[in-house]
Amino acid sequence: NQTTPTPVPYSLEGLPSAIFDEAGSSGFSLIGGPWHEGDNLETSFILRNQGDAEGSATLEVVHQGTEYNSDSITLAAGAAGELQLDFEDLSAGDHTYNWSIVSTNGIVLENLAGSVSFTVLASQAMFVEVDVEQASTGLVLNWNASITNGVDRDVKLRYGYRLSGTDVYLNEQIVTLGSGTLTGQTTLGDVPGDTVLVRMEPVGWVASTNSYIATATFETIEAKYSLTIDPLTLPREPIQGQQVTVTVMLQNTASIEGPSGVLYLTDSTGLLLGEVSTDPLRASSSRNVDFIFTTPYVNEMLLTAEWRYDSFVVDDEQSVLVNEEVVEETSMDIPFVAIGGGIALAACVIFLLHLRRGTDNASSAEKKPAKKKPAPKPEKKNAEPVERSCPSCDRTLRIPGDYSGTVRCPDCSEKFEVEAEPSIDLDEELDSIDDEVVEKKPVEKKVEIACPQCSSKLRVPSSYRGSVRCPSCSEVFSAG
Repeated sequence: NQTTPTPVPYSLEGLPSAIFDEAGSSGFSLIGGPWHEGDNLETSFILRNQGDAEGSATLEVVHQGTEYNSDSITLAAGAAGELQLDFEDLSAGDHTYNWSIVSTNGIVLENLAGSVSFTVLASQAMFVEVDVEQASTGLVLNWNASITNGVDRDVKLRYGYRLSGTDVYLNEQIVTLGSGTLTGQTTLGDVPGDTVLVRMEPVGWVASTNSYIATATFETIEAKYSLTIDPLTLPREPIQGQQVTVTVMLQNTASIEGPSGVLYLTDSTGLLLGEVSTDPLRASSSRNVDFIFTTPYVNEMLLTAEWRYDSFVVDDEQSVLVNEEVVEETSMDIPFVAIGGGIALAACVIFLLHLRRGTDNASSAEKKPAKKKPAPKPEKKNAEPVERSCPSCDRTLRIPGDYSGTVRCPDCSEKFEVEAEPSIDLDEELDSIDDEVVEKKPVEKKVEIACPQCSSKLRVPSSYRGSVRCPSCSEVFSAG
C-alpha cells in the first residue's frame, strides 16, 4: 500500500526575521523632471527593516519587458536605507515602470510593489544670434543665446572667425541657459577675413542638434594714414653745413585708431636723415614730427618721408633749396692795428720815393730852383669796399669805404648808420712830392777801411771818425 504524504504545517511565529516596509510616504520616486530625449532618469525608494533580524533587499523595475535591478542593501533591525536605480538616454514618448521590492532573507510587505507612468519630451533646441561692430580695440561681437522651454542647461559658446572655409576660434565660455534669452558681448580684436561666428554646444545633455552656429559679416575698416612734409623749414633758408629742422605732418582720417609704425626721412641719395617710432594715431587726428639734421653741401635737397605701419607704406616728397655756405667774421672789433700799420707802411714808401727822386735831381736842383707845376686834375677813383657788422644779428656787410649814411641788413632788416673811412691817396702824395723843391746836401762819398783783426773791408762815410764794429769778427776799432 502506498502512503500519501501528509503536509506538516510549520509556523515562523516566534522566530527572528527581517520585515521590510516603506519608510515615510514617498514610496517609489522619480527624481527630477521634466525629462527630455537623451536625459537620464534616477529612481529611488526609502526602505525600513521593521523586523528583529538583519536582512537585505533590492529594487526591481520592469520597463518594456526588460528587468532592471538596483544594488542590494542590507539593513539591521530597525534601520532604514535608500535603494536607487538609474536609467540613461531616455527616448521621447510615454513610459511605464513596474517596480517591486525583493528580498531573499526577509519578509516584504504586500504594499511594496506598483507601477508609475511618465512622459519624456523631445530634446531641447539651441539658438544663438550675433552681430559685429568695430571699435578701437578691434571687432566686438554682440550675441543672444537661448534654448526651448524645459530644464536649465549649460552650453559652451565659442567665438571666432571664418577664413577660406575654415572656422578659427579665439576664445570660449560656458553659460547656463533657462527660460528667456541671455545677451552678452565679447571682444574679438583684429581678425582677417570678413566673417565672424559664434558656435553653441550642449554641455552634459543632448540637444536637438550637436551644435548651433551663427555668423555675421563685416566691412573691413582700416586706418587711413597719410603724411606731408612741411615746405617751410627752420630756418626758412637753410645754409650748407648748418642744422635745419624739417617737420613731417602725420594724419589718420579713418574712424578708428590706427596701429603704431616707424617714420623715416631720407634724401635723394638714400642717406637716412632720421628715424622715429610712432605711437598709434587716434581716429580723425594728426601729429607733427620734427627731424633735425645737418644740411648737406648741395644747392637743393629732395627729401622723402616714408611711414611704415602693419604691411602698408605711405610716403611724400619735398624739394628744399639750400644757400651756399657764408664765411662770417668771428670778431666785430675794428682793426685799428691793421689800419695804423697800413698808414705807417704807406708813409715809409712815400719817404723812400722822396729820397730816391731827390738823389736823381740833386744836380739840377742846385743850378735853378724848381717851379711848382699846376696840380693835375685828380681822376675820380672808386673807393675800396670795407666791412661792417650788423649790430642786431652779427651779419658782416661789405660797403663802399667812402659811403656815409644808413645801411639795411638783408637778413634781419635792421637799419644802422655808417661813416666813411679816411683814406690816403698815394698817387696824389707822390705828385705833390714831385712839385716841391727838394734841397739836399751833397751826398758824402764812402771809403773802404780794413779790420785790423780779420782784414775784412768795411765801407764808411769819409767824414766819419768814430768807432766801427767788424761784422765778421766783431772787432771794434776806430775809423779815423
